[in-house]
Amino acid sequence: MLIHLPSVASFIDTSDAIVYAAYQNGNVDHDSATSIADCSENWFALLSPRDAEIVEVVERYLQLSLRVLVRSL
Repeated sequence: MLIHLPSVASFIDTSDAIVYAAYQNGNVDHDSATSIADCSENWFALLSPRDAEIVEVVERYLQLSLRVLVRSL
């Protein structure tokens, strides 16, 4: 699921924490895929409190999912 992060003109994919740029018309630029791990400190600093909370929840969910996957191996 893609969630819009208007404070940084981006979308985040909740399934894999890939960030996409948002066009001015509100559409997703699928060619701009960037891992959340590769986003700049400036990008994180510009997140609104609401958007920062969304990013944090997505990151926590993925960390939890990885732990469960590793334990099941």
